[in-house]
Amino acid sequence: LYDDILNNPDSQARYEAIARSVEMANTRTLEVLTQAVNDAEANNRLAALEGLEQLLQQGIATTEQLTSTLQQTTTDPDERVATLATRLLQEHNEPI
Repeated sequence: LYDDILNNPDSQARYEAIARSVEMANTRTLEVLTQAVNDAEANNRLAALEGLEQLLQQGIATTEQLTSTLQQTTTDPDERVATLATRLLQEHNEPI
């Protein structure tokens, strides 16, 4: 599953693996989703960021673990991704 997220040449397969990984919700999921926010496809980056948001809500990830990733993602070329990253930082009172 994690290999599909990071290495599958099919962007749809990567998207589906990202979505399924959130159900597993563990520290490996956190590592892989943090890398997946750099996916070539905007929908996959958005799904990875949404997955990270869920990990935050579940207490599996902390804002401190994700601040750097979220700050970098605020400049994503896809407005949806950048907006979500900005919102997450603001909700957790972290600098943008």
